[in-house]
Amino acid sequence: AAHSVTADRGEFIGRNGTSELPQAVLSGASLSGRVEAGDDPCAAIARDVDIPAGGDVTLLWLLGDAASAGEASALVQHHFSKD
Repeated sequence: AAHSVTADRGEFIGRNGTSELPQAVLSGASLSGRVEAGDDPCAAIARDVDIPAGGDVTLLWLLGDAASAGEASALVQHHFSKD
């Protein structure tokens, strides 16, 4: 699960950040949860990940759009079952 999210590109990138080095990542700050239409949108999802020494971790994020919660759930199940 995500620890925090935002759809505000300015919040994620910040005044002194870039798309390669966004300020929210550099500072480790939690995102506000702001998800609104308009402005300058993006999809930023924050999650802490522990990687063991010499290990690796695979992350899978599914982003999409649906007309209802049921349709969204069906899309997630459909795509999550793919290899």
